[in-house]
Amino acid sequence: MSLQRRRNLILAVSAAAFAVVVLAGCLPEPEPHTPTAMPDTSGVLVPRREVPPYEVRGRSNVGALEIATFARAGGDHDPDVSPDGTTIVFSSTRHSRRPAIYMKTIRSTAVTKRTNGPASFIQPKFAPSGRELACASDESGNWDIWIIGAAGRSAVNLTDSPEFDEIHPSWHPEAKTPVVVYNRFNRANGTWEIWAQSRRGGFATMLTTGLFPEWSPASTASGGKICFQRARRRGMQWFSIWTIDVKMDANGRMQVGLPMEVVSSDRWGAIQPGFSPDGKKLVFATVHRSVTASSRKRIWQGDDIWCVNLDGTDLQRLTTSPEPDWNPVWAAGANGGPERVYFCSLAGGHKNVWSLVPALPDPPGEILPGKVTAADAAKAVIRKNLEDQKKLEAEIEE
Repeated sequence: MSLQRRRNLILAVSAAAFAVVVLAGCLPEPEPHTPTAMPDTSGVLVPRREVPPYEVRGRSNVGALEIATFARAGGDHDPDVSPDGTTIVFSSTRHSRRPAIYMKTIRSTAVTKRTNGPASFIQPKFAPSGRELACASDESGNWDIWIIGAAGRSAVNLTDSPEFDEIHPSWHPEAKTPVVVYNRFNRANGTWEIWAQSRRGGFATMLTTGLFPEWSPASTASGGKICFQRARRRGMQWFSIWTIDVKMDANGRMQVGLPMEVVSSDRWGAIQPGFSPDGKKLVFATVHRSVTASSRKRIWQGDDIWCVNLDGTDLQRLTTSPEPDWNPVWAAGANGGPERVYFCSLAGGHKNVWSLVPALPDPPGEILPGKVTAADAAKAVIRKNLEDQKKLEAEIEE
């Protein structure tokens, strides 16, 4: 089979695979989209004005929103930030219909193109050392996980499996435990699976089913936690957010615990989860949740960026733009600065990377009453009722 024919076969493997790649921001949407906010005549993006969806005592999102990339053609996708918080890497179609990987310092506008040639490179992720990147590429004729040097060293095909497609790598945070978790498409049953493999190659382990896995920064050499999205099996079958615990022994063998569903709904989807730098919260994008997205029946694109505690409490909305937001990454601040959530957005009429400083309750759980959604308020009432019930039972026992 010729290389071109193989590529065509891979791209057409299934409607499910195509939908996933679209949500990941790797291919154009199936229908044209007319944004409500357009660039002004001077060629500078119109500043995006955010209204905080909630208020937290002593904190605010006002003035915390910034644009990080400046594509005027094509679009920028798949952002990731270096461990020291100074450099952003992303995939982009700003110079070609096939995405390539670019890097830039956070505050600059100049970009360095990190990959060349006719192949596609998407979903770059910094290694814990910051010296390497893992990414997905069809360089070999199908999608594999590749490792490339952040400073220009040659690329190495980590998975090198012509019979499978692999995408979306994520590094274990321990530099001495270079384990990469990623997605593999099982053509036999049309399912995306989560696999893990040592950076040094060797035996790969299938962990569970799901999409877009991410290691928790709080993971240790003996294991850790992975978040991912998985489609519900009933109703509208929206994606929901899950976590799973992974144990690793000294020989690299892995065991997984029971998956836990953290965020779900029968009316909207939750996709592309990631951990906060301390591993205590999750950030994710919604689909079809807001009034704007619902009225437009927008299911091929993201909606807003949200965050939640690992136990599903304190669900908070971070963006309120009528334009799609997706692909969030919660990164440590540079030089001791505040943490920022980076995400892709169509605000301003082009696909670019934006960032904000998340306004969070301090301590957790102190969101002011009346400043949250009805669903969040209902959840808070339920928690209060349970606490009161426990207190009453304790008093009866005494």
